[in-house]
Amino acid sequence: MPTLPMCEFVDDGSEGEKTRGGPQLQDIQISAKTDDIFQYLIPIINTECRKNWRNVEFEIEGMPTGATSKVLSGMDATEIRWTPQNRDIGEHHLRARVRAEGYAWNEVSVTVVVTQEDELFFTPGVQYSLWVPEARDVYGVLQGVSLEYLVVGWIHRNENRGPSHGRFYLDIDFLRSSVSPNLGLAYSAGIALSFERNPKRQFLIPFFGMEFGGIYQKLEERGKIHSVQINPLGGVNLWASKNIFINVTVGYLVPFSQLEDLRGLRFKSGINFSFW
Repeated sequence: MPTLPMCEFVDDGSEGEKTRGGPQLQDIQISAKTDDIFQYLIPIINTECRKNWRNVEFEIEGMPTGATSKVLSGMDATEIRWTPQNRDIGEHHLRARVRAEGYAWNEVSVTVVVTQEDELFFTPGVQYSLWVPEARDVYGVLQGVSLEYLVVGWIHRNENRGPSHGRFYLDIDFLRSSVSPNLGLAYSAGIALSFERNPKRQFLIPFFGMEFGGIYQKLEERGKIHSVQINPLGGVNLWASKNIFINVTVGYLVPFSQLEDLRGLRFKSGINFSFW
């Protein structure tokens, strides 16, 4: 049987090495992003030998779930169309083949690399907040509601260096002490960065971070507390997507005054959400 005469698949019609005899193999690597419509054409070139072809056949093996392929008549090309989801992040290996009547199969391998690159801006959130100072007998245990404003966040699940998930946010906590009826406040700016570079999952993603701000509380017998504080922290994103962050955070509040009395455990758990 005669072999395919110097006709091959190429990426976007660019020139490639042409060989005679046997199937032609070459590797094409292309990128796709989650939730974006992915379209790619695999063409045939070298029209001089194409003129004598009859009954041309196309095949594509290894198509991902949800992807479709279609032969475009008159263009001598196959179109791959796909909208990857989060579950599709990673590499997908396809093989496209073509032959004409009387010729051997000609092949090209295609690797589609799916990544997630989402950013969040100005996203509200609400949390439960707890502060357990060292001098609990004097200041009590403080707990309440925290309002959070996520200024910017990102989810970059790819092979680039750096944390895959990150958040920069502003918090204001409304806290009531177990020994005082007066409402206290804690306010802070914080940053949280994931430990992992490219997790394949959307859940249980650990992170570390730091908050910087102040605390204010008025007590009946001890007067007012007003101190700058830092809060090194760690936590877990129970769920992280481009629309929802659900997280649990544990830190240790370190005030700049009354250190021995006010330092103590800080705990928060809450959600940030976006409708767009």
